[in-house]
Amino acid sequence: MQLAHRSAPDPDRDGTNNLGEFFGGGSPNEVDRSEEISISGNPSLFTFKSREPITIPSPLVVGWKSSVNLTQWTDITAGVQYISEIAADTGFVIRSYRYTAPDNPKSLFIRRAVVQP
Repeated sequence: MQLAHRSAPDPDRDGTNNLGEFFGGGSPNEVDRSEEISISGNPSLFTFKSREPITIPSPLVVGWKSSVNLTQWTDITAGVQYISEIAADTGFVIRSYRYTAPDNPKSLFIRRAVVQP
């Protein structure tokens, strides 16, 4: 998963900008580990985990986007269902989510979009 923000710096060039690094508790100077995504028995049902702060810092807005080609992204926030969370480390949790993709795509990319309006 990648984090998105308007033309924000990404010094470690891992696809996660500084705002996203801050949000997930990563370091802007080190490549972060990828988030966990799994597919259930239904090829269009995805479950995934996201390391996030216990409380979303204001004024950040968190959403979800999907793409079949990594070029065009569609907001899927309304279709992403929160499942549960477990404690990670100080100030962070691992939240689990579920998303059912329409049309059973051959491939699907999902990313968390963190923006500061």
